[in-house]
Amino acid sequence: PDVLRKLKLSHDNLFTEVKVVIKNSHLINALQCELYEQMPGHEASQFLDLGSLSTLDRQLRVLMESVDELSQEASKFNNYQRQVSKLSQDKHKHILKRAADNSARQARGEPPLPEEDLSKLFKPIPSLPRLDATVTAGQINTYCKELSQFCSQSLGKFFVAKALQDS
Repeated sequence: PDVLRKLKLSHDNLFTEVKVVIKNSHLINALQCELYEQMPGHEASQFLDLGSLSTLDRQLRVLMESVDELSQEASKFNNYQRQVSKLSQDKHKHILKRAADNSARQARGEPPLPEEDLSKLFKPIPSLPRLDATVTAGQINTYCKELSQFCSQSLGKFFVAKALQDS
């Protein structure tokens, strides 16, 4: 983030618009006119459509939402782990301090301090439910498999379309 501020980069000036002009040859224009005449209406635009953009877009959006959800679950779990670690360190410090106090009291000839119930001093942190994260990870795995299968089919269609175009 500091480097981006020094370079004065933000989402506003990160991308530059580039004008692109696509020109078709006269043969392609003639082919499109023939196809349009043979299949008028909505079917004409669907003839050359390989049907991948909307499906792929939808599947990727669902996958991104699931990954975001899993990331939030991982963040919650990391926070829980930090809290448990801090509690454990605090218990250990308390036990060491207590042992040092008792040894100092014994050196002075005083009786040791009575034992304390650590569970009352240090309340255990309730564990997080991991079922949601497990289900989300399973959903991500399923989405990835579906995307892989869909993309392999789409690539096959693209190669067939390219071969037909080249011939």
